[in-house]
Amino acid sequence: MKLHDLIIEDPHRLDEINIKQAIAAGALGAATMMPSTSLNTNQPETQRTVQPAVSTQKEKQPQQDIFKSLNAAASKYSVDPQLFSRIVSAARKHAHPDFPRVDDIIAIIGVESSFQPNAVSGLKKDPARGLMQIRPGVWKIPPHELMDIEKNIKYGSKILRKYYERLGDKEAAIQAYNVGITAFRRGKTNERYLQKYKIEKRNIARAQQVEQQPTDKTSNILAAR
Repeated sequence: MKLHDLIIEDPHRLDEINIKQAIAAGALGAATMMPSTSLNTNQPETQRTVQPAVSTQKEKQPQQDIFKSLNAAASKYSVDPQLFSRIVSAARKHAHPDFPRVDDIIAIIGVESSFQPNAVSGLKKDPARGLMQIRPGVWKIPPHELMDIEKNIKYGSKILRKYYERLGDKEAAIQAYNVGITAFRRGKTNERYLQKYKIEKRNIARAQQVEQQPTDKTSNILAAR
């Protein structure tokens, strides 16, 4: 199942309305590495607001070096190297020091679209589009923008970030991305989706390990010495 059907049908679904309006108005367009503030709602402020930790060079390093060899990683995922390079570049640009990080974004893309930029869900009404499977009608985003690699990742990262700020938990934000934050708060979950995300994270970790290991030929040369 792709991004949850969040079409607003009643005035109580304030989270999606406010997040949607903020994205449409460009209120979420601030630099991705800057602290974010909670969106205003008519509800009492009971949600936990998460402030990004102060970024240091040590914290940035794992994101910058997540794929030292893009060609090797692309081969691991059976994705065209040039396409994979563009995806990783956009993920780096729109990632956050704590969440969503580069590997979080890549994992969601793996689950949602299998790295297909032109993916369209099977929903008859307002189908989800692009790498991170975002519904244009729900989020008031022109459909053609969601077929653009960087713009799709930009919007997907913003949605994940706001869910994280609202819920204060990474796994909760991941599930809310799938079922919708209002539904999640009412008790709806999708453990299967969360497990798929975790599998993709493990795939990323394995891809990194493969890149760090010497080739058999190199190993033989080193052993001969």
